[in-house]
Amino acid sequence: MRLPYNRARVEGTGEVAGAGFARFRRQAVADAVLLATGVAWLAAFRVVLLLSQRDAISPSSTSTDVATVLLNGLRFDGKIAAAAALPSFLASLACLAVDAERIAARLRRIFGTIFVLVTVPLCVVDLFYFREYHAQFDHFVLGAVYDDLGAVLGTVWKSYPVVPGFLAIVVLAAAGVFVMRRAIARSWVATEGIPGTRRRPVARFLAVLTAIVVYALVLRGSVTSRPVEERDAAVTRDPVLNELVMNPYASLIYALSDWRELASSAGLHVHLKDGDVGAAARRIAEPGRVPANLDEALRRIAPGPQPGQALVPPRHIFFVLMESDDAWTLEERWSSLHLADEMKALGREGILLDQFVSASSGTMSSLAAILTGLADAGVYTNYQPSASKPYLSSIAPVFSRLGYRTRLFYGGYLSWQRVGEFCQAQGFDEVYGAAHMGAWTRTNEWGVADEELYDFVERTVSDDVPSFDFILTTSNHPPYDIDVWEEGWPVREIPPGMEAGFAESGLSLREIGHHAYADLQMGRFVRSAAQRFPSAVFAVTGDHYSRKFPGARPTLYERTAVPLLLYGPEALAGRTLPPGAIGSHHDIAPTLVELAAPAGFEYHAMGRSLFDPRRPALAIGPLGRVLGPGWIADLVRDQRWERLGERLPIASEPDLASARRLRSDFLGVAWWRIRVGPDWDADPSGL
Repeated sequence: MRLPYNRARVEGTGEVAGAGFARFRRQAVADAVLLATGVAWLAAFRVVLLLSQRDAISPSSTSTDVATVLLNGLRFDGKIAAAAALPSFLASLACLAVDAERIAARLRRIFGTIFVLVTVPLCVVDLFYFREYHAQFDHFVLGAVYDDLGAVLGTVWKSYPVVPGFLAIVVLAAAGVFVMRRAIARSWVATEGIPGTRRRPVARFLAVLTAIVVYALVLRGSVTSRPVEERDAAVTRDPVLNELVMNPYASLIYALSDWRELASSAGLHVHLKDGDVGAAARRIAEPGRVPANLDEALRRIAPGPQPGQALVPPRHIFFVLMESDDAWTLEERWSSLHLADEMKALGREGILLDQFVSASSGTMSSLAAILTGLADAGVYTNYQPSASKPYLSSIAPVFSRLGYRTRLFYGGYLSWQRVGEFCQAQGFDEVYGAAHMGAWTRTNEWGVADEELYDFVERTVSDDVPSFDFILTTSNHPPYDIDVWEEGWPVREIPPGMEAGFAESGLSLREIGHHAYADLQMGRFVRSAAQRFPSAVFAVTGDHYSRKFPGARPTLYERTAVPLLLYGPEALAGRTLPPGAIGSHHDIAPTLVELAAPAGFEYHAMGRSLFDPRRPALAIGPLGRVLGPGWIADLVRDQRWERLGERLPIASEPDLASARRLRSDFLGVAWWRIRVGPDWDADPSGL
C-alpha cells in the first residue's frame, strides 16, 4: 500500500531533502545570470572605450596585448558584478534551510536595477572623463568635491553634448533594466536539476560548496593568495591599454581609497615605506648639515651676487603661473601653429628652459606647492589646518622679509577652492580676484580673460615700493570661448601634415588656439611691464600640462613638461644656467629669492636655485614622474622611462632606484610637515 505524501517527512529523508537544494539551485542560477549580465555591461563598456581610444594605442601593441587587457578586465568586472549580486546570493543560500525564494528574487530585482541605473551614467561620464584626462576616474575626480560646482557644470554644459548624452543615458538605462529583469526572471535550468543530486546528499553538498567557492573567487577577482589589486592593471607596456583594464567602479574605488589613506595617519607610508621621516629629512638637507627637525632640513643660505652679476636686486618680481601651458609648444615641429611665439622670442632675450616639470597635475595643487614651498603630497594642502598660517617655506613671507610688497592676482573667483583665504593665510599683503577686475557680464564660469587680468595688474602695480607680484591666469581652459582669431591668431586652417593628428585627438583649432591667445597676452604684459620697470625680473611657467595635444599618442615628456621663462635683462645680467639644467616648480622660489637676497640671507625651501651648480640632477614632477638630464620617467604608473631626443643623450639607463628614493623622501617630508608639523618625533595617530 502506498503511503500519502508527507512534505515534512519527505524533506527529512535523504531522498527528497533536496527540496531546499532545488530552491537554492533555482535562485543561484538566477544569481549567476545577474552576475553574468553585470560583467557583460562592464566588458561591453571596455570595448567601447577601447574603440574610442584606438588611435591612442601604441602601434607596437599587438592583438595579444588587447586580448590580455580584455581578459584581465574581466577580473575587475566580476568583482564589481559579484558585489552587486551578493545580497541575493546570500538569500539563495538561505533557501537551503527555509523558503526564501521570494526574498532572493526581490533582492535580485532591486540590486540588479540599482546596478544598471548606476552603471549606465557612470560609464557615460567616464567616457567623457577619459577624453579629457586620458584616464579613467582618478585623483582629478576628487577635485569636484572642492571645486566650484557651478563653474564645473557650466563648463560641461558648454563643452559637451549634455542633452544627447542625457537622452542616451535614459534610453540605455531603460533598455538595460528591461533586459536584466527579463534575464533573471527566465528559467535557465531543467526542472529535474543536476543529475545525481536528488538522492545523494554528498553530491548536493559538493554542488553548493562549488557554487560558494566559485562565487568567492569571482568576488576576489583572483585564484591566488591575494585578491585582484590596482597594480594588476599594468599588464602591457602600453599605458593607454593599461588604463582600460579597470572599470569605472574599480578606478573610482581606488581613487577614493588612496585619498583616504593619504588623509589618515598611515598616509606617510604611501610615500615612505619605512616611515622614517627623520632619515628622509637628513637625506634632502644640504650636504654637511645635521638637521634637528624638518624645517632645519629645508634651510637654505643665499650666496648673494657674484662678480659680473647684477649687484642691485630687482625692484619688482613678477611670477606668472599660466593655465595649462605646455613645453611641447616650444618645439620647432609645431612652430606653424604659432602657439608660443612670444615665449620663444622672450626666451631668446632671457632664459628659456624646456626640461621642466610642474609640482602637480592640477592648478590648485601646483599653486599650493609653489606658495607653501612644500611638495604636493596628495593631501589638499589648501584645506589643511596647518595652512591657516604661513609655513617657514612659504614664498610670500620670504619676500616680505626682503622688503617687497606681496600681491596675488587671480583671474578667477577667490571663492574657488578657498584660494582667497588660503593666499591671505600664506602671507600675501594683497589678494585680488576676478571680481576686482571686470564686470561679471564680461566673465565666464572661471573668471576674466587674460587680457583683463594683465591690464588690472598693470594698473595696480606702481613703482613706489618694491613688489613681488604673483599672477595666476585662467583663459587656456574649457569652455574655450575666446575668439582667438579676432585676438590675432593667424592660423585658420590646420597646417599641412597635422590633419591626422588633430583628427585622432579630437582637438579643435579653437581649443589649441587658446595657447596662442594666452602666449600673446603674456608677451604683451611682460614687454610692457619691463619697459615700465627696467630692473624687474619675470618668471613664467605653466601650472600643469594641458592634457590637449594634436595627436593621439603624446610621449611621456609631451604629457608632462611645462616651460619656464626667466626674463629681465638687468636682473639676469651675468646669470647662466648650468649645462643640461633641469628643474621643477619647487625650484622657482629659491631661484627668485637668490636673485633678490643679499649674501647670508636665510630662507627655507624644498627646491634649490636653478643657478646653483650643487643642485641634484633630478626634478620631482606630478603623477610619479621625475625628470633627469636627458630623460624622463614614470615611477608609479607606466614603470618606464624615455630619452629626451638629442637634448642630452645618456650613455646608459638612468638610476631609477635612486630617483625613486629621492622622490619618496621629497613627498614623505612634505606630507609630514603639512599633516603633522616640523617635529619628526611627533605622534601622528591623532590625525
